[in-house]
Amino acid sequence: MIDEIEETEIPRDLVIEEKKRDRYKELIDEDSGSPFAGQQMSKLFMVSLGIGYDQGLQKSLDSRSGSIPWSALTKDEQWVIKSVAVKEADDAEILKDGSQVAQIVQEYANGGFEYIDDLVRGPKDTLSTLRTEVVTMHQDHRPDADVTDDDD
Repeated sequence: MIDEIEETEIPRDLVIEEKKRDRYKELIDEDSGSPFAGQQMSKLFMVSLGIGYDQGLQKSLDSRSGSIPWSALTKDEQWVIKSVAVKEADDAEILKDGSQVAQIVQEYANGGFEYIDDLVRGPKDTLSTLRTEVVTMHQDHRPDADVTDDDD
């Protein structure tokens, strides 16, 4: 099974919405003052995916722009992407269709990015809010977290 998961053929590039491409670049610009300044676009995509998935913010893409090369992601990030797709589909068979895997994670990243962008543009203390979101997600999803009947 591990070999099959490793062989999932994800499209060469994960995509973001064309109209959000410039905003992605602004947030990672070293002089932006954003919490993502100096980061790679792929890292912002992964945080967007995590927040989008955690908050249930799946949003289809209106237009597409290839921006996140699959090869730019670490093995751990690739496993996170595949894990989100399996959890969303509730079926490991989805790993046989890399385009389906990509669509699921791109839609969660799209919704999560809007959430992040609203925080950055909003009047709140962005870094503090994002830190709280990430700590909460970590606590809720760590392997030794209490599992309740509502978690499945």
